[in-house]
Amino acid sequence: MSIIVSAEDIEKFNALLQKEKDFKENSRKRANKYYHKHFKLNDNMGEEEKEIVKKNIADRQKKLSEKYRNNRDFFISRQKQYRKNKLERLKREAEEENTA
Repeated sequence: MSIIVSAEDIEKFNALLQKEKDFKENSRKRANKYYHKHFKLNDNMGEEEKEIVKKNIADRQKKLSEKYRNNRDFFISRQKQYRKNKLERLKREAEEENTA
């Protein structure tokens, strides 16, 4: 079984692929530009700019550590709840075996 595709369809498809590649490339460039502006220390920066960048880096680290801490606390609480439920289930099963 063969599929017949017109040259127009191939051109449209290639144009869409190129548009998607350009969008990804531009997004990456924008992200790098933002990063270098807000989080990268340069030698030719003034003292005020360096302080702002250091503050941005500290804020970002604080947010990331808080996010990690929240995720870790959530995971630990889920583990405790799972163990508690498992223990209760085992106790119930043991009682049912003793009564049977």
